[in-house]
Amino acid sequence: MQLIERLQNCLDHADIIAAMNLEAMLGSVKAFDPDLHLLRPYEGSRYVAERMRTLIGRSEIVESHRNCSRVQDPYSLRCIPQVHGASRNAFLHLKQLLITELNSVTDNPIIFSSEKSISGGNFHGQLLALPLDYAALATAELGNIAIAGSIFP
Repeated sequence: MQLIERLQNCLDHADIIAAMNLEAMLGSVKAFDPDLHLLRPYEGSRYVAERMRTLIGRSEIVESHRNCSRVQDPYSLRCIPQVHGASRNAFLHLKQLLITELNSVTDNPIIFSSEKSISGGNFHGQLLALPLDYAALATAELGNIAIAGSIFP
């Protein structure tokens, strides 16, 4: 479960870094509007949009340019809920599967009684391998959007 804690830590800090980046780049809060995220209601995206609204809710920096004339923010700011949200969805999927795995029997053979034993494939790691790869990609994407925001404003 240490993996889950570390990934949760990365996700939480990525949101904080994104909020600081939004302030530094004088970004808009419009991309975090709840109505926008009801139109494509992924759990992770909605959560991140809400979290961003909370993190920058009292920002004097953000407030100072609320009515600026910029048509749209850079991709790296507008897409924070979608990118961080997709990473959170991968995290939630992995967390659910790890809990299932921790509460599962992976012996082989499995002996149910003196009359019944089964040699099966419960030991196989594929059930976790794919979600772990998915979570690794999701974690890399947190870095990609953070770097894109600092290099290509």
